[in-house]
Amino acid sequence: MKAHNKLAAVLLAFATCGVTHLSAADTAPAAKAGEAAKTLKMGDAAPEFKAGSWLKGDPVKVDDKGTFIVECWATWCGPCIAAFPHLSELAKATEGKVSVIGVNVWERKKPDEVKAFVEGQGDKMSYHVATDADGHIAENWLKAAGQNGIPCAFVVSKGKVAWIGHPASLDQKLLTSIADGTADIAAMAKAKEKSEAAGNYFNQNVAPLLKNKDIAGAIAKLEEMKKEFPDDVKIIDGHIERLKGQLPKE
Repeated sequence: MKAHNKLAAVLLAFATCGVTHLSAADTAPAAKAGEAAKTLKMGDAAPEFKAGSWLKGDPVKVDDKGTFIVECWATWCGPCIAAFPHLSELAKATEGKVSVIGVNVWERKKPDEVKAFVEGQGDKMSYHVATDADGHIAENWLKAAGQNGIPCAFVVSKGKVAWIGHPASLDQKLLTSIADGTADIAAMAKAKEKSEAAGNYFNQNVAPLLKNKDIAGAIAKLEEMKKEFPDDVKIIDGHIERLKGQLPKE
């Protein structure tokens, strides 16, 4: 998904619902005192992949030769479950070129319950599925990448993290370009950084006002946002007009 399309989706979701994804920050492990924070971004070398037990499919070794999707999910996460069929379609379309791995993180159910859940998905979850190994993926992949919500997918190709995002934004064309080496990873990383900056501004300055039903205040903040992100003025203006329709009638 292009950066401006992603921003539009974020703004629209908050303008209509107030929530874009399930946050799991409360389940993420806290950093130890004095421990340097790990960071992970697109273009970096992929962290070590350590799975716990494999719930579906043969064990997969994430190496520096192939292309892999490492997708984080949990049984309690509705958007994660909704993404299963899409990931299955990608796995089928790119069979032999890309290995898809779903990793169960931040889980609240017991291991046997998770296993039964996976088995119950049938063809909706037609790819490799594993558990996290003592929080390794949650810590060294999700947390390091600043991802506090799931589902979240990482595309690893030739040992590098080529893409990070919501699995619904990952299509076959993009995945194929990453696998064959034609994707411009640097450009995608720059676009993601810009999109995340706009999203953070919105979450911090506009979303709280929307949650408190302060539509006029949210519109004022969106007007200010246009000064910070001039390239996104058209998108922001569209949402300002949408919000104006929610203002009380005089």
